[in-house]
Amino acid sequence: MRFLHFGELIDGPHTWRQCDTAQYAWSFYEEGIDILHPSVCWMGGYKTTILEFPLPEALSAILYRLFGPAHFWSRLVTLLFFCGAAFYFYRILTLILPNTFAAKLSTLVYLSMPLGIYFSRAIHIDFCAVFFAHAMFYHLWQWLRHENPLQLILGALFMSLAFLVKVPYAWYFALPLGIYLISQRKWTLLLKGIPLLIVPVILFILWERHVVRVNGQAPDWSFLPEYHRFDKMAYWYLGSWFQRVDWENWELILQRIRYEILGTPGLLLAPVGLIFAGRKERKTLWIWFLATFLSLFVFFNLNAVHNYYQIPLMAPLALAVGLGMERISSLLGGRLYAFGRMAGLVMLLGFAFYGFRFAEQNYYQVGFIPVGAGYMIQQNTPKDALVAVSYGGLDIRAPHILYRARRYGWSVMEKFLNAQVTEDLRGLGANYLAVVRPEAPGGALGDYLSQFSREEFDLKDGGWKVFLYKIN
Repeated sequence: MRFLHFGELIDGPHTWRQCDTAQYAWSFYEEGIDILHPSVCWMGGYKTTILEFPLPEALSAILYRLFGPAHFWSRLVTLLFFCGAAFYFYRILTLILPNTFAAKLSTLVYLSMPLGIYFSRAIHIDFCAVFFAHAMFYHLWQWLRHENPLQLILGALFMSLAFLVKVPYAWYFALPLGIYLISQRKWTLLLKGIPLLIVPVILFILWERHVVRVNGQAPDWSFLPEYHRFDKMAYWYLGSWFQRVDWENWELILQRIRYEILGTPGLLLAPVGLIFAGRKERKTLWIWFLATFLSLFVFFNLNAVHNYYQIPLMAPLALAVGLGMERISSLLGGRLYAFGRMAGLVMLLGFAFYGFRFAEQNYYQVGFIPVGAGYMIQQNTPKDALVAVSYGGLDIRAPHILYRARRYGWSVMEKFLNAQVTEDLRGLGANYLAVVRPEAPGGALGDYLSQFSREEFDLKDGGWKVFLYKIN
């Protein structure tokens, strides 16, 4: 089912985020891989802004160079990381659960959750982070259990990568690991492991200092509406206390969990696992839930704004649903072992049917106006042109049109576009202005733009057009 949506068009939700990720890979392909200085398309000729540690984008660029630049390869990188995350999820469950049937059911549930179905083939970084986090958790747990130095080395390696790519998806595993360590009183082992375990923390601090330094060197374009440097981002990650006491934010997150992760089958089965699973399984499950909730609470703004920040919740919820299936299967089976297993598979098929049906009905939405506008700009401007674009409410950080055009430039929200802003953009080196709207700009802006040569391109989508002005 995922391969039905492996095409070239970038779909929604979160087209914005995917275009930024795809732009990183494209710039690496075009200009060479510089993982410390990735390029966005909406900073004109300056280009450099660090939004993340671009490891999956670098891997995509390598595949672009080997097989040609196609989004298929970026999607494949995401899917492979997703499969790796699911593999390590299963391996973790084999350490927790007394039988592999529950582990297999839980893993298949994980594979069938709507949120995972969509983002596992999107041009997106999150399952790369989840893969490293799950691998980190598994190997460090194995190290604590068996005191094997190789497991510590592997755990520290994956921890380093997880912290670099997306620390909110990894740090909370310290809670279940810490509880296990305390319960087993392995203090000497911890002291021996600290020199290696401190390395990921040091790498993360160095990376964050690099990000702040590089982003802080961006030009001062404060005269452009809503422009700011990406060097002071604490509020974006953490949000405010008032967000946490606003019930509407919690309702939004709970609705996402209800529809995009659990669905009706999961909503019925998860409580069975949470309440009626074995004592050891329940304890691990509740600790995992507490840890992910703690991460959600700390990085609350991210979770409120983006549904994909609920991806870490997929693992404990899949475990809860899988344990619910296993518990019901055991009760129904009794001496009829095969009947109980069949009941578990029937419940699994019901969950999977919901997951794929929800995904087909609610995801994979393509905004054809930005796609068409990008194509028109690409076909009618030189490759090295700097292009300013304006389309509705897309602000100065929007890559929707510029990435599709494979051009660098700026994006200006329609309500802010005027003669002064256009003059400012000309001063920054903009060669073209592309205005996407049903009719040509009028009023004072129209009078100002009349001095420049203009081409019109019909997008054939509700009467929308691209008005392309040669301004430099």
